[in-house]
Amino acid sequence: MRRHAIILGFALCLTGIAPAHALTADDAVRIALRKHIAPTGPIHDAAEPDVAAAMTEFVEDVRGAWFRAVAARQALALLDEVRETLDLSAEFAQSLRDAGNLSALDLMRHQVLQAETTAGLAVLRADLQIEQERLAHLVGMALSDLGLPDKLADVPPSPAAAPPTASLPPEAQWSVRTAHLKYLAAHERARAYAATIVPLRRKITEETTLRFNGMLVDIFALLADVREQASASLTAIEAERDFWLAENALRYAEVVSHEPQAAPVLAPGARSGAAGGGH
Repeated sequence: MRRHAIILGFALCLTGIAPAHALTADDAVRIALRKHIAPTGPIHDAAEPDVAAAMTEFVEDVRGAWFRAVAARQALALLDEVRETLDLSAEFAQSLRDAGNLSALDLMRHQVLQAETTAGLAVLRADLQIEQERLAHLVGMALSDLGLPDKLADVPPSPAAAPPTASLPPEAQWSVRTAHLKYLAAHERARAYAATIVPLRRKITEETTLRFNGMLVDIFALLADVREQASASLTAIEAERDFWLAENALRYAEVVSHEPQAAPVLAPGARSGAAGGGH
């Protein structure tokens, strides 16, 4: 009965109404749990570990879906900006061509770059739709009501310390340590892009822009740097997403290893619905 009270108390503290602000990962979890928590009733002690493990995995799924949906939204916005830049440069390139100051070959190179960006946007729009629909399915909200933020939170400058595992069984120790190693690798990669690679790419583009304005380089040298900067920024978003997914996996590896019983209760069929990953 005491464990039953712990489970229900944990569940009640997580339930809530849809937020008026941008939907956070924790908001998504609260709303999803409100939908899937079973009605109050007796819980057999023998079934509690399985129920807790299923709920813990479900919560991880919800948070993971939130990180993927926000990252897809952020990447799409970035590539939209690049497309706008390329559209403006396309007009400039065509005017140069019409004036006889641009070869047909250079014009085709620009057109290829523009077409590749458009194709990339199509893929990202599909990714965003898929990830948003999966999240909406998990939390039980209409797609139009999600209200996601524009970007992921910045990766912290320093990673979290390794969680203590000495008191855990060998298999649990391995699980937590593996999750922490993946977390550390994801943190190092994300910080490299945020602190070094993207800022340097931005400075390179700024310098090339100055040279282009001084007629020291042509427009295609500038566009090449813009493309490289965009590529680095897209990879940085992926690295941020992967870091938060790794942090999410580490958090729940610790929960499962230490207190698998202290989790809320799934309504019948909720876990199987989560595993489906969408409509």
